[in-house]
Amino acid sequence: MVYRFLMVMLVSISAVFGGTIYVSTANGAANGSGKIKSPVSSLWRGIEIARNGDTIYVAKGTYFGKNGSGQWTIDKNIAIIGGVEDVTFRPTKCGQWCNATVLTGNNDSLKSQKLPMIHIEGTKNVLVENLILDGSFRNNYDEGGCIVPSDKDSVSPLIYAECSGDLTIEGCVVFDGSGNGIKISSSGGNSSVKNCVIFNNIGAGISFISSQKSARCAINDNQVLLTWKEK
Repeated sequence: MVYRFLMVMLVSISAVFGGTIYVSTANGAANGSGKIKSPVSSLWRGIEIARNGDTIYVAKGTYFGKNGSGQWTIDKNIAIIGGVEDVTFRPTKCGQWCNATVLTGNNDSLKSQKLPMIHIEGTKNVLVENLILDGSFRNNYDEGGCIVPSDKDSVSPLIYAECSGDLTIEGCVVFDGSGNGIKISSSGGNSSVKNCVIFNNIGAGISFISSQKSARCAINDNQVLLTWKEK
């Protein structure tokens, strides 16, 4: 029943968005076409070749961003859906928990804190679903393993959205950031953050600001844990 419901969801998403691109770090290739039998191996490449209206399915695995930067920019009206099986790209009953699609980086330079891991900019219709963002590589730690706070004004949230239309962030796990977990700056449209787990971040778990009274944000059924801020 759950599987059938997930399939209906995916069909509904396909009706809103256009073409489909498949990403697999295990079975894809850098020069893949993005088709189901020839997936690309990196999410940043999938975003690069996507067109407005496309849906990107990202198979389980760990993704590091271009040159290990741990950063992805979404400047198109697209859907990105993780937590799917490899090869078949089908959803499972437990989504991202069974088929973890993990975004992280291997750049140990603290300057990466100044840029968000996912930056959504200038878009009007974006869906980000079932991704796990591990921000631990961006941090400096003391001998006890605790994050050493940096200048709070120079640290970006792990997901930062600057949008003028509809935005949905759903089923994501966001943790170990030295700034906010998710920050949305909207100039219009409807934003939604739901069913996310956000923990061990400095600053707000979810932040929403708007320059227009018409902008709306629904925040539902999230778990925000161990959020702390230096005085």
